[in-house]
Amino acid sequence: MKIADVKQMLGAILCSATLAGCPVSAGQSCSEYGLTLCEGKTLLTCSDGEGGYYWSATDCSVCVTAASGDSFCAVSATPSDLCKDRSADLPYTCDSNNVLVQCHEGYEIERSQCDASATCVSTETPEFPVGYFNAFCGTEEPRCENNFVTFCVGSQLGHCGAPGYLRVDHRFECSLLGGAGRPICLDDSTISEAYCVPPETNPKCAPAPSKSSHCDGTVEVDCWDGYEVGRSDCEDEEPIYCLCAPS
Repeated sequence: MKIADVKQMLGAILCSATLAGCPVSAGQSCSEYGLTLCEGKTLLTCSDGEGGYYWSATDCSVCVTAASGDSFCAVSATPSDLCKDRSADLPYTCDSNNVLVQCHEGYEIERSQCDASATCVSTETPEFPVGYFNAFCGTEEPRCENNFVTFCVGSQLGHCGAPGYLRVDHRFECSLLGGAGRPICLDDSTISEAYCVPPETNPKCAPAPSKSSHCDGTVEVDCWDGYEVGRSDCEDEEPIYCLCAPS
């Protein structure tokens, strides 16, 4: 028996052992981590486990194989005009129906309808900086002077996506984001920053207005206006970056 036939047989055995009813019609063996292929509407991905490589399956509405050979789940089997100029670095765009579209290799892979109160915002205009989230669902917010501004919306920490717009998917409850110990959102409009903070100030933190850090053993404690806003265990960090690195 030829080596190629043995590989094909082993691939079929592995597939049948890990994925019931998986024929892998092309006889493709799972021998390379990350390899993908379509079997009808099922996306097969070559994964790595304790027992070696195996096929894992994902059910798709549509499974497509791009010109590059990469297979993935898509919205449609037909490439989209909206996605023809999209790249891995700039995968998002907006359609005319206020829908946020995520693209991959010329295909739409996800469509998200923005809420009635939100607008699909494209940042690919001269006044907007371009980034990975080059389009998003947002609401108008005059406090968003640029895409780095954070501020409080009640007890939520809000993040701007572009000048004039708040990202609706980037509003986080401080009780969840900061943990039970930092449930309050506190901002300072003079520096366009906000943090989740504890109910009480930390006496070891410098009073407002200030940013400071101090050591609690090998833990670096970051402070803002007298409140503790973060902790980093220097035993887990590179010494050059951590104030409290153990000697």
